[in-house]
Amino acid sequence: MKVIGILLAVVFLSGCFPATRGELRETAAARDEFTVQEGYQSAYRKIVSRMQRCNESMWIGDAVSVRSDLYTDIGHGEIAIEGSNMLLGKRVQLLIDVADAGSGTARVSVYQPINKKMLHDVRKWIATPADDCS
Repeated sequence: MKVIGILLAVVFLSGCFPATRGELRETAAARDEFTVQEGYQSAYRKIVSRMQRCNESMWIGDAVSVRSDLYTDIGHGEIAIEGSNMLLGKRVQLLIDVADAGSGTARVSVYQPINKKMLHDVRKWIATPADDCS
């Protein structure tokens, strides 16, 4: 019985996450935007390194991966934690946009569908070494 309850909880919670990055940008319950005093490519690298090292895993019935795209021609990068399971397909659990803000600075926008914890973590990830997963 406990197993059925856990599976139902996973299905229910997975359904709370949007299916696409665009949908998460529009419907995010938690958002943060800030500017960092370094170039967008440097900020992008720091965030991707931390996310790959500390956030890729396998949750119960849900494979979690970090997807990242850097578009140097437009000065923009996207980083997402995406979960995938057999029942609900792919879901976006966290999205970070990193954009060139000019003069060696970057604008970082963070979107999360439910919990706000990682909003504050992203600021810390840029400031601390990538091997620190706290």
